[in-house]
Amino acid sequence: MFEHHKKESPIIGLAGVGGGPASYIFYEASGGGGVKEISRSLRFDKNSQAYMNRTPSSAGSLTTWTLSGWVKRTEFGSYTPILVSADTSSTTEVAFTTGNQLQVADGSTTYRRTNAVFRDPSAWYHVVVIWDTTNSTVADRCKIFVNGVEQTYSAAATISENQGTDINTTDIHYVGRQSNTYTSCYQSDIHFIDGQAKEATEFGFYDDYNNWNPKSYSGSYGSNGFNLTFSNITSTATLGYDT
Repeated sequence: MFEHHKKESPIIGLAGVGGGPASYIFYEASGGGGVKEISRSLRFDKNSQAYMNRTPSSAGSLTTWTLSGWVKRTEFGSYTPILVSADTSSTTEVAFTTGNQLQVADGSTTYRRTNAVFRDPSAWYHVVVIWDTTNSTVADRCKIFVNGVEQTYSAAATISENQGTDINTTDIHYVGRQSNTYTSCYQSDIHFIDGQAKEATEFGFYDDYNNWNPKSYSGSYGSNGFNLTFSNITSTATLGYDT
């Protein structure tokens, strides 16, 4: 379970996933060929110092994991952390940079930073990060997909075989925070898969109009995996329940 925090004022986005009442609602393809609505997102407001955190009781796989989630940015030209794991000496992050690129970085090492910039205020971006340092192909040990498209990179450090990061250790993990820096954005349907490298097509598909849409993930999550749908609105604490 992730704990939810706020300094002041509500941060819960309970409207349609587009961030406004009954707007931009996503649908998932179900196993029976129908549609399933993704009805909730969580709004992070940096002025309220809103974030979520979790500290795993034991480490999962440090060599192989997958992160998937939908993000709608509400501020541009500023640092926007999505998932961060930190200890006293180093920090591993999946985040949008001040240049509006998406990166996976660890301290001063940038494992991947996209050539593309993401600054459409109306867009929901589906972000998938695959970390798999057991892969024999060096270039495939860290990959970023956005809306089903594998990205090209302006920065790409060499990643050693079986190399790990702080993510999936017993360090504290944050959603929407890095140290004393907070984020302003909406996030929805976050999946973390421990011990498996999953392709973006496990979480989304192209429709007949070439639009990228979410679909139900049917695989396992591993020992430290989770799915945050923000669907339990009983209290701010229950928002972080793993569904």
